Amino acid sequence: MSYRALIVDDAQRVDPEVLAQISAAAAANVPVIWVGPAPLRALGSVDAADRDARVAQLWASASGWLQPVANFDAAVDALRERGVKPEVEAPGLLATIGIVQREVQNGRVIWLWNPGPLPQALAATFHAPSTRARWLDPETGHSEPLALERSAGSATAWITLPAARGGIVFLEN
Repeated sequence: MSYRALIVDDAQRVDPEVLAQISAAAAANVPVIWVGPAPLRALGSVDAADRDARVAQLWASASGWLQPVANFDAAVDALRERGVKPEVEAPGLLATIGIVQREVQNGRVIWLWNPGPLPQALAATFHAPSTRARWLDPETGHSEPLALERSAGSATAWITLPAARGGIVFLEN
């Protein structure tokens, strides 16, 4: 498998083997962002002292490859600093619009969700290759082509999300 970046969250207890694999990913030039405090110990109680010592040793050597941050907002900035661009951007709205994406056989499915009480219009920019796009309203089942404005390896679509509703963008390869 290949990864553009690795974000580790809520790992106050971690297997030393997992921490070693994360270190190996970093050695392969995968940016690693650690959200939250350092791990306190290893998982489980079997050989706890030895495994805790191994976690402490791996963590102490992590400063060369690891970028710790306090929260997910800082993780986004840290990824940008490391040259990782998000595949979907909705500037200024990421805190209020939910975005979930999945790669499928012939493209990418992106679920956009507006949890707020008011409709929101947004310019969603997709940094993924695509030949065309469709908008699907899961409430009605209606599907229609989605106009994309293309520029330098990305495409932007203007989308209005109703209050407390979402929709699906399908980007076809």
